[in-house]
Amino acid sequence: MFRSWPDDRKNQLLYLPQNLPDEKSGRDPFRHLTFEAAQFAGVADFTGRKILGRLDFARANFGQPSIFDEYEGEQLNFYGAKIEFAGTLHFHILRWRSVSTRGWSTSSPTARRLRVFRAFAEETKNHDLERNLYIEERKIERGFLFKAVR
Repeated sequence: MFRSWPDDRKNQLLYLPQNLPDEKSGRDPFRHLTFEAAQFAGVADFTGRKILGRLDFARANFGQPSIFDEYEGEQLNFYGAKIEFAGTLHFHILRWRSVSTRGWSTSSPTARRLRVFRAFAEETKNHDLERNLYIEERKIERGFLFKAVR
């Protein structure tokens, strides 16, 4: 494939700059990014990402709320997306047990990430997702109450 390319074109492709920016200087922005119908099993991290155009999560399934700290972008699409969470509950009936279950958690970061998702849904006027995330927030609150009572 590369044989037909001129030498200067091959050199441009193979050239690796010596002064690559380190992680602290920020991440390169994307013009458009789509995760349509994607499956995120764990926590996806979009920290510090800058999207110049559209970020599309239409019909995506999130097993845990993603991290969007310091995210920059305006055109988000979460229509048809499903955002769930799971956590480990520790309880004592004759002996201590730990159970991992969907819809229950005692994790403050998970609750905060759910609120961020709900704010995105509110900004984009995605009322169905906003309602569903409100319900998920109430579910996580019962985990906090369960933890406080025991």
